[in-house]
Amino acid sequence: MISSPANTATVLRRQQQRLQFQIAGEDSPDSSSGPATFSPGLRAYRHAYRARLQAALRDNYLVLHRALGDEAFDALALRYLNAHPPHQPSIRWFGDGLAEFMADEAQLHPSLIELARMDWALRAAFDAAEAAALLGVEDLAALAPEDWGGQCFRLQPSVQLLPLQWAIEPAWRQLREYEPEQGEAEPELAEPEAHAHWLLIWRDAALETRWRSLEPLEAQQLLALQAGDSFASLCEMAAAAAADPEQSPHAAALAAQALGRWLGEGLLARN
Repeated sequence: MISSPANTATVLRRQQQRLQFQIAGEDSPDSSSGPATFSPGLRAYRHAYRARLQAALRDNYLVLHRALGDEAFDALALRYLNAHPPHQPSIRWFGDGLAEFMADEAQLHPSLIELARMDWALRAAFDAAEAAALLGVEDLAALAPEDWGGQCFRLQPSVQLLPLQWAIEPAWRQLREYEPEQGEAEPELAEPEAHAHWLLIWRDAALETRWRSLEPLEAQQLLALQAGDSFASLCEMAAAAAADPEQSPHAAALAAQALGRWLGEGLLARN
């Protein structure tokens, strides 16, 4: 009996799907014969597949990897892979849920979870879409005085505002600058202190990822921009945050000063 092309395609598709599930370590949807057995060749593919995904996690989470060490990180990566096989078309995005997965592991210090979040946010900023055009000083100069209050400013796509509960930045920097391949001694890290704050992350015009910690007012203002608020709202926030009531009349100047810094850092895109 000769099978129709449609039936042949269906059988081939099922075989490919079954092979994919076996390599990935998942149960095939139509599997009913118990645990799978693997030929030596398939075991080699399966090992290479999992090793490649572990390597991708090490690449995406460089600082976390250095904080945990090879053995602990690889064990974490394997647990994550078993719980969350990749379903994205690109391996680049494998690991997007690692920080949330780590939050369910009680033995991990919460600052390690925040190192993972910072690692991922920096990678995401690097790969973010390009802004059509960055806002420049000439754009602000073209605004009529009466238009400033209602003017809204847009953050460029790579900008991320990351809430943190621990002061992880010094440890992150030390681990990022540490070069074990050059024979450097592992840095001695102090345990991060609890400190609720925001971290600003972005990609600059030279395609370098940047970050800096934010004071409460600047974080509030950037979050307001992200939500679509106007320049007048930034001024109101500056006035409300002024420790000296006599500084309130200068709120517009303070907001404009912040705006100038953001322009210089390339944070703002044209509307």
